[in-house]
Amino acid sequence: MYQMMKIIYKQQASSLVATETAIGKQGLVTTAIDADAIGEVSMTLGGQYQTYLAKSSTGQAIAKGSTVKVISVVGSELVVEKV
Repeated sequence: MYQMMKIIYKQQASSLVATETAIGKQGLVTTAIDADAIGEVSMTLGGQYQTYLAKSSTGQAIAKGSTVKVISVVGSELVVEKV
């Protein structure tokens, strides 16, 4: 049983994608980012489709469906700018 759990744990640990790897990448706004508020951005990182909380680098609203570029990461939130 221990060996089985060890194998499962290793597979899970290897599937984690560090949020910082998103810096410089482009994504799609899936939930509108309102002015000075949080929205959602989806992108493929490490071969996995991920959705992240995101805010605008300028504080201005970004519409759903817009393409954005990740400028930085604050905690687990992406800071993005419209492309």
